[in-house]
Amino acid sequence: MTARISIIVPFRDARSELPALMEALRSQTVAGDQFEVIWIDDASRDGGGVWLREHLPPAWHLLEFAESRGSYAARNAGVEAAASENLAFTDVDCRPHTDWLEQGLAGLT
Repeated sequence: MTARISIIVPFRDARSELPALMEALRSQTVAGDQFEVIWIDDASRDGGGVWLREHLPPAWHLLEFAESRGSYAARNAGVEAAASENLAFTDVDCRPHTDWLEQGLAGLT
């Protein structure tokens, strides 16, 4: 099944923030097969990309930049990789409410 919505998360040197955001995204009221998460590592030096690779659920993706390109380039790479035309963006230090995707998808219909 194709994702109904793609979540794009750019990050750099944010290893300490990754577990809490991952948990917030796993806790969404929308079924896990209805969305994908595309994480874009903008040349982190703190091991965030390594940690994320070890903890990624199925249908979640990690793109990695060898050199920092900035958050806008990271977001654009996520858009290009997205399986859905419906996009949601969050930053690594955000904690979306459990109904964030549900409310967003309801607004699209």
